[in-house]
Amino acid sequence: MTDQKARLSCEVVKTDASRRLVFGHLIVCKINGEDYHDTDGSNVPEDVMLDAALSWAKSVKPADVMHEGDDVGTHPFLFPMTTEVAKAFGIDDPKKTGLMIAQQVDAATFERFESGELKGFSVEGGGGVEFI
Repeated sequence: MTDQKARLSCEVVKTDASRRLVFGHLIVCKINGEDYHDTDGSNVPEDVMLDAALSWAKSVKPADVMHEGDDVGTHPFLFPMTTEVAKAFGIDDPKKTGLMIAQQVDAATFERFESGELKGFSVEGGGGVEFI
């Protein structure tokens, strides 16, 4: 494991103005049942995502704006959706599996999401990457 902080970003899929919540998939494991490979060709298997989500949930960090500046909020919700978890909830064919997350931000930052200036958000974590 490296000593680097994990610096993950995700695209906004929904906002909730009354609660200043921004929702997205932090980690995508599968799309339509097929392994998803990000822009550098990496795939995060569901079991690895589940372990990472558990570790991160125990030490959730404050929210900032795309890894920059002061803290602007928190991460009140995260949900690891694996194929097995989806089936247990009656979702037989999930479009995506992975780590779904919500970020609650201050009013000024939320306005930036609503205006379209911010199209994604970031999280800080204490995890690292193990190269094998």
